[in-house]
Amino acid sequence: MRRVSEEQPGLLSIGEFARRSNLSISALRFYGDCGVLPPARIDGGTGYRYYSQDQLGLAELIRHLRALEMPIADIQAFLAADPGAAQALLHQHWNRLQRRLDRSRRALTAVHSLLRSKEITMSATTSLEGSQLAAAVRQVLPAAGPLGPERHYPAAMLIELREDCLRLVATDGHRLAIRDLPTRTEELGRTVISVEEAERLAATVEAAGPVTLTAGGALSLQANGASSRIEAASDHYPDYEAILSRCGTCRLFVKTEDLIVRLRQAHDVMVLSVTERETSADGVSFPARYEGSDLRIGFNPAYLAEAIAAGIGPDAILQLGGPLDPVALRSAEDGSMTWLVMPVRLKDRVAV
Repeated sequence: MRRVSEEQPGLLSIGEFARRSNLSISALRFYGDCGVLPPARIDGGTGYRYYSQDQLGLAELIRHLRALEMPIADIQAFLAADPGAAQALLHQHWNRLQRRLDRSRRALTAVHSLLRSKEITMSATTSLEGSQLAAAVRQVLPAAGPLGPERHYPAAMLIELREDCLRLVATDGHRLAIRDLPTRTEELGRTVISVEEAERLAATVEAAGPVTLTAGGALSLQANGASSRIEAASDHYPDYEAILSRCGTCRLFVKTEDLIVRLRQAHDVMVLSVTERETSADGVSFPARYEGSDLRIGFNPAYLAEAIAAGIGPDAILQLGGPLDPVALRSAEDGSMTWLVMPVRLKDRVAV
């Protein structure tokens, strides 16, 4: 490179170039030494580095490639490649990032699972009316129906003692039911029990008056002056809170009796079309109020009917998102009962 004087008309000092490119001086020296961003001029007497304004675009490109964690060797190949080859290199690097992200997600899931297992070893105790507990158990159990030998969700119910409530959760992957009973505990505890044990629990406590539950590695019950113990069916349970977080923010306000009429007329799938002007099921309008974007979504009518039968109440709120996002049904008066239903894909069905 030709030696030049320290004064470089039309060129930028390394400090000025660093400021304009949002790269540090040390990074510019590193990129220069690596050959990916050599200075336009180097003063032969002082060693000062100077850059042209035309190099700012290249500096921005390198900055973004480094933000994508692309190694220097790959950046060198990327800059030397023709546009088609550069695009292929970028695609390959993105796939590597995706695989790394997938591994990280699996590791995070494993950590959450271990944390939940640690919580299960803790125990908490609360007291409440047996009839109230029995009714709540029967409300959520229909959502825990078996799906056959390939099922990924246990035929079980989660009993979770939280700071402000006793929470019962049941799911089979298509439906999810949550019932909160107000109560206070000093600690946090959870136990997963089988559907059969949950049914026996409801039968035991429905006429027992006040009962005391302790949830932890097993479920302990005190009722009618006697103690009993229910062994845990599993040491983990599906992350239902993650499923809840997938529900949308659009809301449909409807009387359950109007919805029941439409469900009785439906066959294998009920197609619900909602706008802020009109709500219809299988092309037939019915009274409702909707807040959100226009949506067309399909349901297994039996699953919606189960949710209503579980005790949603006379006025319901359907919390909607996209056509394949889980839908939450709640009472418009009492938010202690939540029932989630997965929609049916309508890709090949004729629009109504």
